[in-house]
Amino acid sequence: MTFIIVETDRPTPITPEVLAAEEARSVSCLAEHYAQWRYSLLSSDRHRMICTFDAPDVEAVRMAYRKANVSFEKMWAEQVLEPPGTPPIWQESALAVAESFYPGGLTNEQWNTQWQVVTEQLLPFYAQQGVEWVRSHVAPNRTLVLYELNTPDLNLIRHAHQQFNLPLSRIWSAMLFKP
Repeated sequence: MTFIIVETDRPTPITPEVLAAEEARSVSCLAEHYAQWRYSLLSSDRHRMICTFDAPDVEAVRMAYRKANVSFEKMWAEQVLEPPGTPPIWQESALAVAESFYPGGLTNEQWNTQWQVVTEQLLPFYAQQGVEWVRSHVAPNRTLVLYELNTPDLNLIRHAHQQFNLPLSRIWSAMLFKP
């Protein structure tokens, strides 16, 4: 199975009623395409959502979404990066998503350099500040990295990315939804 990310941005807030209706419509469609919902992260303003799935491929989730009439912006198979050992557990009161966008994507050399800065400088700095790295999702073309974090303060993330000259396109507090 492949780990799939679905990005959704909506001009109006995604209400609990909308979530329930979309879930009800999509459950059988996902099953038909051998896709399984893992979890979703919804921004506190309810406009941005990241949904994760296990599926044979991106097309399986895309067909399920279309059949269920559920809108989305982007859908991609991703590389998951996690801390060594057992990853931290989401702390729902402190959960955040940081997004780093790289226009044009990163070459292998650029990616290796960037990830070295993340692992050798950013992650230790996070730990000193009480921020836990849960996992990251990397788009296959390396244009986007989504970081799932437990943080007491979003400004710690902003400050860290500035300090280490790492892009930060947006950051948001997240609510966790699981099946």
